[in-house]
Order: sequence, then C-alpha cells, then structure tokens
Amino acid sequence: MLAHLAGEIPRFFTPQKLVLLLEAMGTTLLMTAIGCVLGFLLAFGIVFLRQTTGRLALPLRLAAVFYVEIFRRIPFLVVIYLVLFFIQAFVSDASLFAIAVIAICIYSTAYTADIIRGGFESVARQQVEAAAAMNFGRWQTW
Repeated sequence: MLAHLAGEIPRFFTPQKLVLLLEAMGTTLLMTAIGCVLGFLLAFGIVFLRQTTGRLALPLRLAAVFYVEIFRRIPFLVVIYLVLFFIQAFVSDASLFAIAVIAICIYSTAYTADIIRGGFESVARQQVEAAAAMNFGRWQTW
C-alpha cells in the first residue's frame, strides 16, 4: 500500500497543481489577514462599548455583550453559511472571497473582543485610578 502511495506522489504534485496549491494558500492567507485585522480593529469598538458606564449606554453594552456571546458560541462553518445566505439574499453576485472575509471578520471580532476585554479587566483597579488621578483621558488610560 505504501509503495502504491509513493508511486502516486509524482502524479499528484505536478507543476500545475503546485501553482494552484500556492495560489489557494495565498488567497487563504490574504482572507485571514484582512478578516483578522478588521476584526481586531472592530473588537476595540466592541470593548469600548462594553466598558461604558451609565444608564444611557446600557443598550450599547447589552448589544456588545449579545454580539460577543452569540458569535463566540456559533461554529465558524455556521457563521460562513449565515453570511453566505444573508448576503446572497441582497446581492446575488457577491464574491465568495468577500463572503469569507466578512465571516472571518465577524468571528474574529467576537473572539478578539473577549480577549481584549479580559486583558483590560485584569488591570488592577488601583492602576486605573492612578491613571485617572494623573488626568489621563480615557484613551490614554487604555
């Protein structure tokens, strides 16, 4: 059996198939890079909304918590299908690249927002108060 597999390797790794494999790998890495960078930037907005205080910000806090808790619990393949069917309902000729980037962005935003929030909440209260005592703004404190 191993001899048969070893005989198939040269037929499988032809130059055309290797080029196709490298192109697919590049596309996957590009989708991941775009989706994760956008997700990281959007995660800061989610964390900012989640950390706001006051009654007027309660709907924003609840929306941020709802987003993170829902999309962290849905498997990634289901998120891809949800994005695919939602976008196809409005734009019939959307590219699969855009659909995949949006799905990666949604998923990475939820996970990264929870990671960033955990990091901010791990800072001791005294350190945050010391930054506030030095008249740092909210963004400088972060």
